[in-house]
Amino acid sequence: MAALGAPGAARHAKPFANSQHSFIMITKRLLQAAIAYFLVGIALGMYMGIAQDFRLRHVHVHFNLLGWVPLALMGLMYQAFPAFSRGWIPRAHFWLHNAGLLTFMGGFAASVLTDNKYVAPIAGGATLVSVAVALWAWHVLTCLKNKTSFASD
Repeated sequence: MAALGAPGAARHAKPFANSQHSFIMITKRLLQAAIAYFLVGIALGMYMGIAQDFRLRHVHVHFNLLGWVPLALMGLMYQAFPAFSRGWIPRAHFWLHNAGLLTFMGGFAASVLTDNKYVAPIAGGATLVSVAVALWAWHVLTCLKNKTSFASD
């Protein structure tokens, strides 16, 4: 099958080899993760209401207020200001935030449901989320100092 455009161009081109791909991917990943946390938070809230078992209310709240809300806002911020998505920090933030939140909430849920104290995953996960948010805030504030940070890509 013949490729459109220059001969061999499709075979040798590196798709998404520029910053545009990074911008699209980090925005997409943040919004997908936000939606996933929102669905989990809603489902957990529905379960608690139906079962009248509110032991996991803190997990429900944290999935919404540390998952859904900030990740959606960050994804929309990257959409509005693509320059913020440049560099390694946005990706590091994404992975640290998600790994930390899942570890934190897993440890918290296990502690509540088993009456055991899982301090390491709770403290470790909360620390990862805190580091991720601090890293993100530092990155955005640093970008704001740069007058070219609002230029579109």
